[in-house]
Amino acid sequence: VRTLDDVIRDHVAETLAACGGNKTEAARRLGIGRSRLQRAIERYGLD
Repeated sequence: VRTLDDVIRDHVAETLAACGGNKTEAARRLGIGRSRLQRAIERYGLD
């Protein structure tokens, strides 16, 4: 069973990849602010 954290991490990672690492575009597609995206990147070790 996947946890919610697993699902969020994977979704953020996939969106970042689809945007070629462009954090502003990834945040826009995710419907969150860039600072919130940055916190998610740090939390899930995606940097």
